[in-house]
Amino acid sequence: MKRTWSVLCVLGLAVTGCGDDVSNDPSGATASASSADATSSSAGAAGPGGDGGAVPTGPGGAGGSGGTAGSAGSGGAAGGDPASCAGIEDLVPSAPAVADAGGDGSWSPGEQATAKVTVTNEGSDIFAAYPGITMTTDNPGVTSAMPSQNDLFGLAAGDSAEMSVEFVAAATVPPGTTVHITATVNSLNQTCSGAQSITFETTIE
Repeated sequence: MKRTWSVLCVLGLAVTGCGDDVSNDPSGATASASSADATSSSAGAAGPGGDGGAVPTGPGGAGGSGGTAGSAGSGGAAGGDPASCAGIEDLVPSAPAVADAGGDGSWSPGEQATAKVTVTNEGSDIFAAYPGITMTTDNPGVTSAMPSQNDLFGLAAGDSAEMSVEFVAAATVPPGTTVHITATVNSLNQTCSGAQSITFETTIE
């Protein structure tokens, strides 16, 4: 049944639908509220680590906006050196030398040679984590089958030891080629960030 609100309009009362016939059928209001509720139920998805924004739940409430996305966690710090590397910065390589296998003082193409350095413990404590040496070259024709050597159990404070690596120069390396060799102290054949190194050169003759 319909009811006319013209009297209320004359009195100046604020009534929704003034001047029109408004049905007392509640189905229209229900549909409107349901639509608003559906809108309010969708909240923006929270970013990684963030919290979703609050969502109004009252009839006709506006949909809640997504919460501020949390910033992604930073990556973990890089792993540190092994415990055996502690104190390795006190081991200092020096006095590099190269001795050819033939013993004539000339390292020739196709010949083996021994690169040597002296490692001194300049610290105040013994380094007892198997100090050694790793050597590399800047020429792919000069290689070593065992570039890392660890012949000692430890090196007492103030003591020195000679360490060496065997290399071979390929027969294809041209005579007169200068080769740079880098010797780096190691512990148990492991790389340590604080280890000292020395670079020297020799000539394939």
